[in-house]
Formats: sequence, C-alpha cells, structure tokens
Amino acid sequence: MINPNNILPSDARYLSFVNGLNNERRTVNSNEQSRGLELTFQGQRWHGLQTRLTFSTSRVRAQADFAQFKAYLDAATARTAAANAPGGDRTMAESVAVLTNARTVLGANTLTDAVAGRRSSPFTGSLVLDYQIPGVRGLRGGLNGVFCPDYTVAIFDGVSYKGAASFPFGGYLLYERRILKYTTIFRLGWQNVYDVVNGHSRYRISGATSYNTLAKRPNYIYRYADPTVWSLSVSTRL
Repeated sequence: MINPNNILPSDARYLSFVNGLNNERRTVNSNEQSRGLELTFQGQRWHGLQTRLTFSTSRVRAQADFAQFKAYLDAATARTAAANAPGGDRTMAESVAVLTNARTVLGANTLTDAVAGRRSSPFTGSLVLDYQIPGVRGLRGGLNGVFCPDYTVAIFDGVSYKGAASFPFGGYLLYERRILKYTTIFRLGWQNVYDVVNGHSRYRISGATSYNTLAKRPNYIYRYADPTVWSLSVSTRL
C-alpha cells in the first residue's frame, strides 16, 4: 500500500521497511497521559502475623500520530478507485484485503484514545502475609499474590476487547541465625504456584492478530503461562 504498483524495489522512490525482532513495524509517535494513585497498607505483627496490602489504579490515554499512515491509505484508496473506473489501469489497484487491513489498523489507533496491554488494567492489587513461626527462633513463612483484572488486549474499530486476568500466588520460607558470629539468612522461595483466576491452565491470552467477523470476536494470541519457579539463596551480613 505504501509503494504504488508502478514503483519497483529498484526504484529510488521505493520505500523499504524492516521486519526485525524489535517490533519496528509497530512503532509510532504518540502523546500519552497517565493519571492514578497508589496506596499501601502495612500492619504491625500480631500473633506472629504481619500483612501488607497494596492497591494502585491508573488511567492511560494516548493520541497516536497516524497522519502519514492515513495519507498513504487515502492515496491507495484514490488510485484504486481510479484504476477500477472505466478506462483505468486495473493493475494499479490495491487488493481489497490490503485496504481493509489498513482501515482496521487506522481505526484501532485513532477511533479511541484507549491503550492496549497490561498498562490498560483499571487497577492492580497485591498482598503479602508474613508469619513468624512459633517455637523456632528466626523462622518465618510468607505468602504473596498479585491480582490483575481483565484489561484491554486488542482494539478493533474503536472497540476494546478485554481479557487476560490473573491472580498468581507464591511464597517463601526464611530462616535467620548466627553462624560464626555472622548473621546468615537462608531463603527458600517459590513463584506462580497457583493462579486463582486461571487455575492450572497452560495458556494465557496476550493479544490478538485480527478480528473474526464470523465469530464476532478477535483472533486471540495465546502464550504459555509463567512456570512455577523455585529458588534457594543464602546471604550473610558481615
């Protein structure tokens, strides 16, 4: 669509584009505004239990600069109409699929100021429970989790489609004692043991490639869920 059919790759006017691993084809200038707040509540230890709760909310709005893209689309639409008109050169017409896809891209980025991705989440919350185990000096156990509700995973024709909520849990055991006059801390940790929202599902929605007109929903992209991670560390305070 960017290069008219009469401009060959050998022509100096031919515009080349990259297709690497850094999402170059997704890069565009944008003015964004983000507003929100974050609250943290931490309680004193009571009967061995200490808690910390964190809540944050934000609203991100963006105005993407698609002026150049729209100019290319308008030019392609005009030459396609001229090519299909009586007496026109039909070899100069762009394919319907290319023009339709371009209009979808333009609409997804200009018909709304909403953003897609995890930063579009209306809020997030986290908790940490730390318990001092009685009877064993220096031994503590903890449980932590981060909740993220459904957020916008795709935008088509100005309509936001949401999904990808998660609430994974992890935990840890800490044992602190003095060894050779030095304070030594042993830590056993684990992350993503269980997701309250998704259970043990192996897949998560991460985005969408296009809109399925028959099913009236996006063609979602799925990725593997984060695996359970175990870690063991030892640190010494000198």
